[in-house]
Amino acid sequence: AANIPTNLPSDIVKISAGGTFAVALSSAGRVYAWGNSTNGVTNVPPGATSGVVDVVAGLGFVYARKTNNTIVAWGDSRNLTNLPSNNIIKIVAGRDQGLLLDSTGKVTQRGPNNSGTANVNTDSNWQSGVTDIGAAIYNHIALKNGAAIVTGIANHNARVVPTEAASNVKSVYAHGGSTLTAILSNNQIVMWGKNDTVQVVGLKNLVDAGSLPGVTVTRYATGTQNDAQLVLSQSNDPTIRKFFSTHGYWTGLLDRDGKLHAWGASWAVPNSPVPAAMASNVVAAAGGENFALALVLDQDGDGLADNVETGTDTYVSVNNTGTDPLDDDSDNDGLNDGEEVITYGTNPVSEDTDGDGVNDKAEVDYGTSPTVSTVFNRLINGSFEDGTEKPSPGGNLPTH
Repeated sequence: AANIPTNLPSDIVKISAGGTFAVALSSAGRVYAWGNSTNGVTNVPPGATSGVVDVVAGLGFVYARKTNNTIVAWGDSRNLTNLPSNNIIKIVAGRDQGLLLDSTGKVTQRGPNNSGTANVNTDSNWQSGVTDIGAAIYNHIALKNGAAIVTGIANHNARVVPTEAASNVKSVYAHGGSTLTAILSNNQIVMWGKNDTVQVVGLKNLVDAGSLPGVTVTRYATGTQNDAQLVLSQSNDPTIRKFFSTHGYWTGLLDRDGKLHAWGASWAVPNSPVPAAMASNVVAAAGGENFALALVLDQDGDGLADNVETGTDTYVSVNNTGTDPLDDDSDNDGLNDGEEVITYGTNPVSEDTDGDGVNDKAEVDYGTSPTVSTVFNRLINGSFEDGTEKPSPGGNLPTH
């Protein structure tokens, strides 16, 4: 997807990744979209500019759920035909397929029938009593009566639900092609299915390497169809907090410290290893075909994520700003830290970036450059060095 727009509001509460585009939802209920606009996916319709409580993006479509549990949808026509009209309580996207769950527990799929995934529209197991859903390219997963159920392709033994996921399941996820995950009420993690691009063993490798402290491998077994089953145990204060779905052959999770972990096919995992800006304070994440998005804490509301405000009082880069994550104006020059780093390119821990004796905010107000020191920038006691009276804010500078 294209770079994240700098004019997004600071109250983003949800993000989702499409194939080569992304969407975000503000606390005010407005959807924002950016990136490749194939099928018009970045043209947010009027119905999604207010009253939205959830949004998901597929390969080339977007579903937005409103406060009245109706759906606004746009993009690929295959995902828009005969959508359920109301009572939708959850929406998910699996690459080019959309799943919608209504208040009676009925699941509806819209999009192509990938190796039997559209069976959810007719299979009685999916017509009532479902409480959670997940969508992958070739398999979908649901939670019903405490058990995981799966439909779609039989390859990779994805439809063979491990015994551990036959009861006490509290949530389900689907990843990439045919990899499924269930989280149990005791915080155990059960993952199974496609493993030829290390979707399952990749998580085991993270545990074995000590990257997920407090998580242990209870059982791991490989099958005869490039598949595997993995069961992990963790404490009542679980290290693994949530998984996030992707549209490529890779998988991701967030740990209790807000660090993003990603693994999968070497050609699919984005920016491996995970960049420093996604290594802490991440509260939500989403994955496209080969890129990841992260929503991070910004406690002081200055437009900079807490995990780049390192508090060292030394500016290094946009990913190590040296600013205070609890102070929106670390150098007290009148510009908040985000404005300095993103808008003006000034040093957020120095009130006078160019060292000309005038603080950065004053230079911005008077139209001079806060990053270039010149004689015309040096205001002394309200006047320029040559005695010329300084102009009012927005006025013209003297010429010589």
